[in-house]
Order: sequence, then structure tokens, then C-alpha cells
Amino acid sequence: MKSIIVPSLLAIATQPLFFVFNMAILPMIAGQEVPLTDVGSISVVATVVAVPFVLVVGVPSALLLRRVEHFRYWPLATIGFIFAALPIAVWRLPVGNAGYSLGGNLYGHVEPFIVDGGPTIWGLLDYAQSIFIFGLRGFVAASVFFVAWRARTRRSTDSTLQL
Repeated sequence: MKSIIVPSLLAIATQPLFFVFNMAILPMIAGQEVPLTDVGSISVVATVVAVPFVLVVGVPSALLLRRVEHFRYWPLATIGFIFAALPIAVWRLPVGNAGYSLGGNLYGHVEPFIVDGGPTIWGLLDYAQSIFIFGLRGFVAASVFFVAWRARTRRSTDSTLQL
């Protein structure tokens, strides 16, 4: 049980780091102004949201994969991607009622995302990008979890073998 605590904490810690990189460092490199107070507060939210994902999805998935002797990188990383992408895929579904329109900023250009209740190509592109970014967050967290767990369990196995 102790071998799962550090990997879980590291998986949770990836989320504010991923957010800061994606929403602050990359835009700053591109020359955009980023209010640092927003970065700090949203990083806290990213951490708070990550905790239930790691505890409710990540840890049980890792334990189940371990129990069925299939604890490997790709299955765990795939589970991380899918379960992180799924809520955003449902929540950001690009649909609306007839007469409803929505636009947004996509790569520096204001584009229509939904026109008369139906998605445009820009809306579908924004939707796919959101799914990919959130899935990538889960993929990275699961990867960090896997590497940390392997490192901790190998270390404890190695020390046991030396005794």
C-alpha cells in the first residue's frame, strides 16, 4: 500500500505543472501576456480536480491491472487518456438548439464554432483539440504514476533480494 502513495502524489502533481506549461509558458513564449494570479488559482483547481481522478480511476485501475497480471505501461496510459478525455468529450459536445450560435478564439482568430445549432469545422477542431489535450493530461499522469510505481517496487524488490 505504501508503494502507491508516492506515485499517486506524483500523478496529481503533474496536473498543475501541465497546466502551467500549456496555459502560461507556451503563451509567454509566443509573446502573449498571461496574468500570473490566474495561473496560480487555476493550478490549484487543476490539482483539486486531479485528486478524485487519481483516487477513483487511476489507483483502482492500476490495482486491477496488477491483480490480473497485466500492469504494463500502455494499458495504464490508455486508461489515463480515455478517462481524462471522456468527461470533456461529453461536456464540450459541440451542439446547440436551432438558432443558437457560438464563436471563439482559435489560434488567434475569432471563428464560429456553432452556427444555428450545428458545429462548424472550427467547432469540431476545437472540440477534438480539447479532447486530445485533456486525454494527454491523463496519459502523462498515468505515465508518471507507472514509472514511479515501477521504480518504487523495483527498489523494494531489489533490497529484498539483497538481504
